[in-house]
Amino acid sequence: MVFNKPTFLVVLGATFSVGVGVNAPIVGVIISKLLGYLTAPWEYLAAMDPTWIGTGEDFLKLKIGFFAGLMACIGIFSGGSAYIQKVSFGILGGNVTYEIRKLLYSEILQMNIGWFDHRENGTSVLTTSMAEDTGIINGTSSESLAPTIEANCAIGCGILIAFVFCWQQAMICLVLAPMFTVGRMVGTRIMHEMTSNQNDLSKEAHLLCGDAIVNYKTVQSFGYVDRIVKKYVDLLEPSHKVTISS
Repeated sequence: MVFNKPTFLVVLGATFSVGVGVNAPIVGVIISKLLGYLTAPWEYLAAMDPTWIGTGEDFLKLKIGFFAGLMACIGIFSGGSAYIQKVSFGILGGNVTYEIRKLLYSEILQMNIGWFDHRENGTSVLTTSMAEDTGIINGTSSESLAPTIEANCAIGCGILIAFVFCWQQAMICLVLAPMFTVGRMVGTRIMHEMTSNQNDLSKEAHLLCGDAIVNYKTVQSFGYVDRIVKKYVDLLEPSHKVTISS
């Protein structure tokens, strides 16, 4: 959160993330109400409102118009909230990526000259790290904040609505919810381990690619282009198999 500047964009994006999150449960309530009117007999519709003096068909048209207008207002609000949210966190994400890359590049320039002689500190590895690792840090800091707020608000609003309409069913859902949470955590952990293994398997390929680009004249003069390409493909094969299996 240190690199998430300016701070007001964090507050602005989080605020409108709440609006996006509570949108789905509220729309669900509106649709359920509308379906109740659409499936009711004409006689029952006319008796729903004691002050209504028209027919059930006219009453249904009135309710459809009301709910249609309400859904339109919610759609406009949800679209505006989503736009402001995306813009806010998009700017924050760009600032975070810029600051992290600047800090990383500054630290690289301050390293001892002998540090660059190690193969694992080659040009290709460093540039790949600046391109990929900063994106991962950005994804776990600012970009993940909006979905987290949306999900928490949607869950909280949904639980509140569920207890209002049927607290027995809400209790059953709350009891079963930890099972889904544990399953999701296990799946996320497995995907994280597979991604880490894939990055380790493709490291040698990145090193070979960087060395070939830096010394492209030597590779071309000795006619090793096809051999380098074949070796590069062979080094990518384990990573490719992990990707297919996942």
